Amino acid sequence: ILSVTQVGETIEETDSLMDIRLNNVFEELLKVGISIGNTHVDFISMVPKYDFEATEKKYSKTFNEVPAGFEMKKNIHVKFDNHDRVNDLISAAAKAEIYDLVKIDYNVGDMDKVYEQLRAKAEEIVNRKVESYSRMGFTVEAQQYGSTQGSVYPMERYMKYTAANTTVPKVK
Repeated sequence: ILSVTQVGETIEETDSLMDIRLNNVFEELLKVGISIGNTHVDFISMVPKYDFEATEKKYSKTFNEVPAGFEMKKNIHVKFDNHDRVNDLISAAAKAEIYDLVKIDYNVGDMDKVYEQLRAKAEEIVNRKVESYSRMGFTVEAQQYGSTQGSVYPMERYMKYTAANTTVPKVK
């Protein structure tokens, strides 16, 4: 999922600039073999933007918000089957001036096969350790172990991220 933010002075300008960027990313995705049929665009928001205007009086200065345009946000969902295509996706997005990769979801078709591979690798490691301890003269006793199956998503492993997008008063 890629996030796109576009600003403009009017709603029409903002929408038009957003469409240009979306069309650019779709063209770039086609160049790397990802068809438009494997994409979906979600509208997220269209909000007014404000700047600050300084008002000076004899003994004070105040800042007032004034309308400065609009900000539109959309998400682009891209489906692909080969995880080696991630770099192509990121490059295509960057060429279209889209830099915010929100997340990547991986769907594994045959989880039982993956768990069997993990168990075999774990068994290999345990057997290697038992052999090593035996050579050093330690006696290893078997204990009963249990296992659970589950998933942990990368986004659950990182701190919450929020892009800083603030307006700072400009003194004229």
